[in-house]
Amino acid sequence: MKSSLILPEKSPADLVRAFTRFLISNHSTSLRSILLSDDLTLIDNIYFSFAELLEFDPPLAYLLFSHPTNLLPLFDQAACISQGRILDGSEDLVGRGNPKEFVHVRINITGSPLQCPETFPNIGGLRVKHRGMLLTVKGTVTRSGAVKMIEGERVYECRKVSDDVMVTGILSAKWSSDIKDVRCDLDPMIIANYVRY
Repeated sequence: MKSSLILPEKSPADLVRAFTRFLISNHSTSLRSILLSDDLTLIDNIYFSFAELLEFDPPLAYLLFSHPTNLLPLFDQAACISQGRILDGSEDLVGRGNPKEFVHVRINITGSPLQCPETFPNIGGLRVKHRGMLLTVKGTVTRSGAVKMIEGERVYECRKVSDDVMVTGILSAKWSSDIKDVRCDLDPMIIANYVRY
């Protein structure tokens, strides 16, 4: 579904500009650090608190919370654009800064309104109503399996039981394995944006 159909009051370009303003205002140090990194193939992350975004631009924070599937890619796009703005506005980076193509934003919800019971359900409390929302699940990783590629992003699974983890992401679903004479179900899965051990 196109984000313009979901968000009629703001175009994707307006949202990218708003995210860019937020990143430059609040995370220029992280952006400068990414620009000064020598490895162009490394995937860099910018970590921010949801509470920061909520304080900076409450309507934008609400849109991110309610439509994370559409807005997180725009936030990543803003992270790439922000590098160029920081590079252009900093004389000390001329000739030294290298814009990175693979920069992602990671949202930490600790201490924000996203820690309410509706967006912080226990694993057994996940329901269809949570699908497509930005939520956090806390638990222990117990399943093991091989590293798999799903829709072009790397998804890692632990080979042994880990400590308790807290995952912020988007609840989605995938079809279970197609085995002959076995019913095929939808299995819930979380597309992680931020993981805290």
